[in-house]
Amino acid sequence: MSCPLCGARDLRTHGEYIECTSCGYWCSMLPVDAADTSAPDSEYELVSYEHTRRDNYARILDLLAQRHGHGARLLELGCADGLFLAMAQERGYRAVGIEPNEKMEAGNPHRQDIRRGFFPGVLEGDERFDVIALNCVFEHVPDASAMLAAFARHLAPGGSVMLNVPVSSGLMFKVARSMYRLGVRYPFDRIWQKGFVSPHVHYFAKQNLSRLLGQHGFSLVGETDLALFSLGGVNRRLGLDPNIRAMQRYSTLAALYLYYPVSRMLPDARAFVFTRGAG
Repeated sequence: MSCPLCGARDLRTHGEYIECTSCGYWCSMLPVDAADTSAPDSEYELVSYEHTRRDNYARILDLLAQRHGHGARLLELGCADGLFLAMAQERGYRAVGIEPNEKMEAGNPHRQDIRRGFFPGVLEGDERFDVIALNCVFEHVPDASAMLAAFARHLAPGGSVMLNVPVSSGLMFKVARSMYRLGVRYPFDRIWQKGFVSPHVHYFAKQNLSRLLGQHGFSLVGETDLALFSLGGVNRRLGLDPNIRAMQRYSTLAALYLYYPVSRMLPDARAFVFTRGAG
């Protein structure tokens, strides 16, 4: 087996996770079913993420505004309840969403144009967009290369792809990885969302994500730091985890309150904007 990003065979297995020691790419062997609605309703809840999502989405839209103005057509994949679409629409975008999971859509409370299903199957063959956006989605996609090839077919000339992802260069990933190696497994399992219906299958950093996009003709043209969580919703968010025990929840909550002020040194999530060619 070789690394799908750099082709190296320097792979290390850590339980259900695989690390490429050459380029720093990580992947998991966790099963994913993005359309699965069989988990408890609480697993699909978005309320505890609300503050984080709004703040991050505003930063992302500021970044996109540097390249795409009023009237640009935007497609969001895995749009959940349509909050990002609504915020984009407020800034003049013509926004469309795709969401495969009925429970994640949550009844479309923001009344957006959301198509149920998977990209690119629910699009017309000739549909083109100025922006294709993925918020906390790309890390869940098993065949990332196939999705990137489809991006090229559905981007308008001069179009951009925005990927909002947790990053392995973040402090939380580094601390959790070190604890895992010492035998304390819960923090690392949690950041991969092990036990959830749609866990992470990739963890990227800027360099190896740029390498992957470069294989499909995309160049990095913009980026911004994002928050992985906010203190206001973190207790409720921890309660959604089907694997956590009461003492783990309280100890994790205390650790996150101590961790939050220093997390800005090595941000745990970033948004990257790519365009075809040199940009």
